[in-house]
Amino acid sequence: LENSSQAGILLAGRTGAAPEELLRAPPAFESGAASPPTPAGDFTRAPEARWFAPDFRDAFDAALASTRARWGERFALRVGHTDLPAAETVEVHSPSYPAGDPVGFAEFADATGTRRAVEVAASGTSAWAATPVAERASILRRGADLLEARGHEFAAWIVHEGGRDRAGAWTEVEEAVDYLRYYASQAEALFADFGDRVAPRGVVAVIPPWNFPLAIPCGMTAAALACGNAAILKPAEQTPLLGHRLAALLHEAGVPHDALTALPGHGETAGIALAESSEVAMVAFTGSRAVGTLLHEVVAGVEPSGHAVTKTLVAEMGGKNAVIVFADADPDEVVDGVIRSAFGHANQKCSAASRVLVAESVYETVRDRIVEAARSLHVGPADAPGTQINPVIDADARDRLTRDAATARAECKVLLDRFEESSSDGEPGLGPLVVELPASRAPEARTATEELFGPILALIPFTTEEEAYALANGTEYGLTAGIFSRSPATIERAARAIEAGNVYANRAITAARVGVEPFGGMKMSGTGPKAGGSDYLWAFVRRTDAPSDAPGSLPAAPAAAQAAPLEPPASGWDAPLATRVDVVEMAAVLLGADGRYDDAGALIAAAQAARRELGRAQPTIPVAGQRTELRYDTPRGVGLLHASGPDAAWWLASALLAGNSLALYDSRGLYPVTEALLRAGLPPDVVRPDPGGLDAMLEAARRLEAAFAATDAGTGLARALHRELGPTVEGQRSPKALLSRLDGQQAGEPGFVRRFAWPKVVAVRTLRHGADLGLDPVEAAGPRR
Repeated sequence: LENSSQAGILLAGRTGAAPEELLRAPPAFESGAASPPTPAGDFTRAPEARWFAPDFRDAFDAALASTRARWGERFALRVGHTDLPAAETVEVHSPSYPAGDPVGFAEFADATGTRRAVEVAASGTSAWAATPVAERASILRRGADLLEARGHEFAAWIVHEGGRDRAGAWTEVEEAVDYLRYYASQAEALFADFGDRVAPRGVVAVIPPWNFPLAIPCGMTAAALACGNAAILKPAEQTPLLGHRLAALLHEAGVPHDALTALPGHGETAGIALAESSEVAMVAFTGSRAVGTLLHEVVAGVEPSGHAVTKTLVAEMGGKNAVIVFADADPDEVVDGVIRSAFGHANQKCSAASRVLVAESVYETVRDRIVEAARSLHVGPADAPGTQINPVIDADARDRLTRDAATARAECKVLLDRFEESSSDGEPGLGPLVVELPASRAPEARTATEELFGPILALIPFTTEEEAYALANGTEYGLTAGIFSRSPATIERAARAIEAGNVYANRAITAARVGVEPFGGMKMSGTGPKAGGSDYLWAFVRRTDAPSDAPGSLPAAPAAAQAAPLEPPASGWDAPLATRVDVVEMAAVLLGADGRYDDAGALIAAAQAARRELGRAQPTIPVAGQRTELRYDTPRGVGLLHASGPDAAWWLASALLAGNSLALYDSRGLYPVTEALLRAGLPPDVVRPDPGGLDAMLEAARRLEAAFAATDAGTGLARALHRELGPTVEGQRSPKALLSRLDGQQAGEPGFVRRFAWPKVVAVRTLRHGADLGLDPVEAAGPRR
């Protein structure tokens, strides 16, 4: 067994590691060895569901029955302590029984009701922000305790309203409990470290999806509240009742009514009103790419009132996730991981697998086993104990997926078609559709490039590793990915090559855990930072020490019609981190020889920070059976930089050390630093030293497919850049980001250099044949840490 483990000496030896390193005593047994680093803000996890225990199953069945008896409850549109007139009352039906009695009734707000909710939230921000962070954290922990105690009840409502199978519903409760406790601890750590240098943004609009109707809204709302913001939770139109129940629980825990409002409404009315409101300082969104990019532009165009300088967006926008199966993969692990990743919750997860790329030499074997496993899955109502594929959310989704299935049949060879199959009791359900597609046609096929959000799986054979990586990376998305191989060297090559925010090896690619596998994508899958990670709360606070620009120092917004052609620099600095660090340190030596000691010191400090933040995996909470790393080794891409302050060299060096390329604007003070970098070996196409002034920078921010704009200037330029970065342009690979003095870690602070890179979680399963053969010390199961 030991020799077949990813932690075993024989397989580990194939990575090329030195023999003396492989034979060294494991850290758990070294004299005086310290435990692995654990990120700040550790917390007690919710206990896992005990489906093996009869009393647990009986209690859940009782909760299903008791909540079923409460179907038909009506939820008023309440803002603060006042009921408002509703624009309409919506019947909410169970996806499992769409023709049956309604689960409940929700009153929806229109634009007028939304404005009133914003007014109440704005009036409540000061008192909640002034509440000590320890008290806010205590309230959230109390909410977690209440939710854990009522876990069966909330899981039952998820089954009824959200249409999730029983096990999936319980994992949502666990995740929501973990979010409340984790963000409570993270907020305490953040404010302890930065004190009054950070402050709440103000009113945060939380716009979650329907597919995780408790966990995702709870996570985004908890993050906003933990940092002292007031939150307006606009639950998904399909699952408004759970939004009300979550808000009521948090009110019971102690969150003031004017600091948290549940506001059901349609996206085109209530959602847009929140996005356009100047009194809303931030939008936290999870949903489709189309809506996410629209919000990115709308939010950027709003100048907020109050203390916030810019109105910001944190968004997760879906994926088209691939699993790569190499020739040496364990077939049992492949089938288990693919089936759970592709058909759990009927593939209605942004992290779900929809493409499986299989090495040609084992393709037929893997194909046949996946097809037979999919053939055996039970389609049924969410509340039935034996259901493995629950219904899709509603009739609109069913109609859309029916069209997608027709496209898949036309584009691909059908291997298994249970798509029109109803569940055993006659209620609507969609069974798995498994199709085959040649690699040559995959880049143009809609089935292999667009997010479908239903149980349609494409199998694609590949011949070389390079072809597999090209296929995996050949979409606009970069959320999750999977690797199946017994070779640590292959896993490492694949993990580096795949452009995805969460990469999993030899396990399912769904079910990221709070604090363990921080979740979020790159490319057009999101803006970052990762939910359930130590940097996430930075999105919900602003810097209070950002400088203001001098009056009259900023150009007017550019006139797009008069714009001249723009030429960006190269797409990045394609060199190993060690090479980039060597170049920066050599440039520091050259600057020191010229007497520019401050710039030389900044470059040395940035290089040292890059070694710590980019060259080493950042810690996540360890768990048995898995080795998890949070890496910052993926550059953002082309950046636009204006830096003229005392830390200008820090900004330049950090962006380059992360592997980006840059166009410098109105940054004459950096000319000697740039010249030293070029003399030290920086490729000349990586930096364009003087493409123009600030007016040209604003024009480039709007028109170029740049990944980010960065500035050490004050509030005025940052606001102007933020506005121009909003629209999406053709060829853009990710939402354009603003890195400035307004937000986040600053030059010289831990975490500054990694702001210029995409975070990537790499999680490798070390469990083989029921035994965890990794020797690093981790805590045992129980309430997990």
